Amino acid sequence: MKWKKAPGLGIGASISDNVVKLVKGGSIGGTNHASGASWTSSDSYFTYGSSSDLWGLTWTPADVNGAGFGVAVSATTSTGLVSLLLSAQVDHIRITVYYSVPLPVTFRNFFAIPDQSAMKLKWSTASEANSVRFVAEKYSEINAEWIPVDSVIAAGNSSIEKKYEAFDKSPGDLNIYRIRQVDMDGRFMFSKTITAGFHTRGITRVKIFPNPVQDKIQINSPDPLLHVKMLSVEGKEMFNLIPGTGCRNITIPVENMLPGLYFLQIQTSLGTDVEKIVHH
Repeated sequence: MKWKKAPGLGIGASISDNVVKLVKGGSIGGTNHASGASWTSSDSYFTYGSSSDLWGLTWTPADVNGAGFGVAVSATTSTGLVSLLLSAQVDHIRITVYYSVPLPVTFRNFFAIPDQSAMKLKWSTASEANSVRFVAEKYSEINAEWIPVDSVIAAGNSSIEKKYEAFDKSPGDLNIYRIRQVDMDGRFMFSKTITAGFHTRGITRVKIFPNPVQDKIQINSPDPLLHVKMLSVEGKEMFNLIPGTGCRNITIPVENMLPGLYFLQIQTSLGTDVEKIVHH
């Protein structure tokens, strides 16, 4: 707020703020932020409150955006010993409103697993606010864009964990997925992206052992191995190997991996295969 008092008010004369409150719905209320500071004879700005101060009131967006929102100011005058005329003015007031926008959805545990001829996408949410639907999307390298593959109805509003499933009925050898959450007002946000491989043509002659595995895994193929990759169920890449030219047998140490389910993606000249691997 920018204030000013008239000069030459007389010996000992002063003007100070008496009441500084906010107006909500057309009514003055809340905490009085007047400090009792004396106004100066030159233009001066003074700040009341802070970014975390609610001024003793509760607020909604409708309160702040309503016609009855504002500020109320009164001042106290003191004539001093000798005074002719007291006058003061406030020629500029600015109200700064600080706010935070909560995320409509908190995503958890997004991963993809092969399910017969489709890829099953599974995820959960820790909380939701005004959510309408979830759209599973896959990245198309041909078109360089995200395309929808499935859609499910959202919970709307929830403070407990909700679990969801969607399906990609035409997965490729290697797929990149994300989930788009859509609000009631049309706004949206995205989950993290994950990568998941899928069995397409099959390489039945490749042998993978042992499975379950503990410290190392052996891959034997009658055809040269072109690419070997392992992913966690969350889509995290554990290793990505390009064996040497003509390599048909490879041993991969896995003793540092955590116990759980993994997907081993193997590519040869015959195609790409994805096998489930259990690590103990």
